[in-house]
Amino acid sequence: MIPSRTDTYKVFSYHADHTRHMNLVSLAKFLQETAGEHAEDLGVGYSKFKQMKIAWVLYKQVVKMKCWPVWGDEIKVKTWPSAVDKLICYREFEIYNSSDQLIGQISTSWLVINLETRRPVRILKYYNFPGTDFKKVIFPDMIRTKMILENETSSCRKYQVQLQDIDVNNHVNNTSYINWALNHYNPDFIMDHQLIEIEMQFQKEAFFGDEIEIKTAIITETIHKHIIKGGKQILFVIRFVWQRRNS
Repeated sequence: MIPSRTDTYKVFSYHADHTRHMNLVSLAKFLQETAGEHAEDLGVGYSKFKQMKIAWVLYKQVVKMKCWPVWGDEIKVKTWPSAVDKLICYREFEIYNSSDQLIGQISTSWLVINLETRRPVRILKYYNFPGTDFKKVIFPDMIRTKMILENETSSCRKYQVQLQDIDVNNHVNNTSYINWALNHYNPDFIMDHQLIEIEMQFQKEAFFGDEIEIKTAIITETIHKHIIKGGKQILFVIRFVWQRRNS
């Protein structure tokens, strides 16, 4: 078994927002890429799962960032599988800058679904992972706690799922949900604030052409929750904790 994997990424202009900092969507894509490559290393990646008609689905993710890299920086993304239960696999990430300083930590949990029934698959059906060891989980309490789904909302926007939102599993990719939530903000707010904590939870799949609503709840000035719904069903919940940038 290959216990961990580390990949190096360069932050190009298209990974950055108007502040020149790498945006959350780009970070999520780097995490997804490294997780996918490590799954291939372990023999449970896309190539094997395609034959079995099953696929990984990111269920929950907790991100805490000390600082964000900027355009031109290089970062290292380290990942390792940390724990399992009957249906969920846990995977951790650490983000390092080019000076090998730790700038971010992430805990994630994943389901495997049957692509024909769209139902979760028990872990022992596809891989004999080692036993559960939550000592290796960075944020064990947060990643194992379900988010509160409903909240009083202060605004609502509607959107139709487009082709660019769909991934290789033929459903909306988790990065699209993040992007929809970030579109709530205006450039001045992002110029003055940076994300320091993100908690997100997948509830139900969305597909091409679906009509969705993005409902936003302002919990405090710097804590916001975005609830993405398809009809009456909640699809995705994401909570942002912001901090004012240093002037």
